[in-house]
This record gives sequence, structure tokens and C-alpha cells, in this order.
Amino acid sequence: MIDTSLFSSIDNIIFDLGGVLYGVDYIAVEQALSALQDSTAGDVPVYSRFTQPDCVTLYETGRLSNPEFREAMRQAFSIQADDDTLDTAWCAILTGVYEGRVQLLEQLRSRYRIVLLSNTNDIHLRAVRNECPELLDVFEQCFYSHEMKLRKPEPAIFEQVIATMGFLPERTLLLVDSLQHLRTAETLGIHTVWIQQPESVELVASLLLEVKTEDICANGHSSRE
Repeated sequence: MIDTSLFSSIDNIIFDLGGVLYGVDYIAVEQALSALQDSTAGDVPVYSRFTQPDCVTLYETGRLSNPEFREAMRQAFSIQADDDTLDTAWCAILTGVYEGRVQLLEQLRSRYRIVLLSNTNDIHLRAVRNECPELLDVFEQCFYSHEMKLRKPEPAIFEQVIATMGFLPERTLLLVDSLQHLRTAETLGIHTVWIQQPESVELVASLLLEVKTEDICANGHSSRE
């Protein structure tokens, strides 16, 4: 259930990327990486979103280069693959932009300040940029974990976004698919909506646009003017 009573106080929206604007498939990447493992290596771990090796966190916080990450993955999972093949498997998680998201963001941008905050890495970001640069271009600013050297749910990553943009937490809404990330943001005074299904974003957006339309009708201008 979405509490819409807070929407009238919102001026700024922080969007998550995966699961909110862009599709991700954790099973696909698990299977793709598993297919590259050396079958003669004996008892080797299997990649899973729930048992990620330390190299993934290091990579997504900018502490490993692309070559260092690839080699760490080869060592951790007994992977036998060249760089391009490994990158393709790593990007199997990426399934594409949800339909209509760019247009939806363009509508919201006319009434709100919108930014992107994503736990990501260089290989994934390059793939997303190549596929849909218009999705990333619609934001006032994009914040990426590997560039910030911080990762959700660390409080500091939210604090840096708020400080950089000059947002007031109490007038800011976070749309995110992770309950853990949501709870951290709430401790900082940021309003949140937990996106459990991608379709929820369309409902939230329509409600936000409706609130601003009512505000303009009542006051004769948008709060962004």
C-alpha cells in the first residue's frame, strides 16, 4: 500500500536503476557464469546474488579495475574464458529498459528534480549506456557506486547525493526495490516507496504527477518555478 499523503511535500526524486527502471535477471547471470566454469576443477563455488565474492563489492565501489575484476572472477569460480566472453556472461543480468520509462521520466522531470543512484560497475554501465543513453540523459545527475566508491545501503552514499544536489531529505522521495536500502534512507529522513513490482513505478509516477497538477491549479505555478 502506497502512502500518498507524503507526495504533496516532495520536490525531488531519487531513482534506483535495476528493478525500477531497468530489468535484471539474476538467474540468467548465474547460469551464464556457471557455463564458463572449468568442469574438471572439482568442488568450486557457484556464483549467486546471495553469495557474491568480495571482488564484486570491491568492483562496485571502484576498488578493482576491469582487468583485476575479471581475473578475480576467474580465480574465485574457476572460470575459463577470454575477456569478451566473460563480460558477455557478466552482462547476462541486464535484460533491458522497462517499456515507457524514458517518457515517464521526461514527464516527471518537468515537475520534479530527478536523479539516479545505482549500485553498478563499469562493465554493466557501459552496456546500459550503449543500449539506452537516452535513459541516463534524462536525469539531472547520475550517481554510480563505482565512481563514488560507496555502495548502498551505506548511509554515506545517500548523504552525498543529498549534499551534492542540495536536496532537503524531507522533500525527497526514493524509489528503490531493496528493502535494506529503503530502511537506510528512511533513517536519514528521506521518504521512500518500496518497488516490489516494476509496474508500481507507473502508479507512483501518475500519483506524483497528479499531485503537482493539483498544486499548479491551486497556486497557479509549479513549486519548481
